[in-house]
Amino acid sequence: MIKILHILPCLSTDRLIIRAPKRRDFADMFLYSKNPECSRYCLWYPHKSRLDSWYFISMLKRENRRQKGQHFVIVVKDSGNMIGTIGITKYSKQDFSAEIGYSLSPDYWGRGFGTEALKSIICYSFNTLKLKRLVAICDTRNIASIKLLEKCGFKREEHIPKGMLLKGEYVDLYQYGFLAEDYNKAVEHG
Repeated sequence: MIKILHILPCLSTDRLIIRAPKRRDFADMFLYSKNPECSRYCLWYPHKSRLDSWYFISMLKRENRRQKGQHFVIVVKDSGNMIGTIGITKYSKQDFSAEIGYSLSPDYWGRGFGTEALKSIICYSFNTLKLKRLVAICDTRNIASIKLLEKCGFKREEHIPKGMLLKGEYVDLYQYGFLAEDYNKAVEHG
């Protein structure tokens, strides 16, 4: 059975804290979410005001409360800056699966923070939530996200032509999957 937690844990890595969002996170979120590059491949648009970021954080908190997902923020330990979000949604109690999604401040791209956060959430998903499968959907043009998913153990399963309407344009998608049994084998073999 999927073990959905009512209170989100605080996950810790070498450089990051991955925790439930707090209202005050909207200020840090606005600093990066106003950058069009951050939302280029996301369903959401660049934030035009701090209020947009406040609403976004409020939506994440609401979905957590209603158990429609488990949304976390990514915080750098050294600075305390919130630099992104990562979440687990679309739970299937029948299949013991869920979808994972993330966004990260462009100021932190290429420095391993995405890898660190994603690996932590993968571990949490398989070891604590007892999921059997994780899925990620990615725009085929998002090379950085493709590399991140593959680096963390996801395998490309499907190409979906014109699979999503993104900002007025139909875009091609890749579906990636990661099985708990593959994760466990990788952990066993170091």
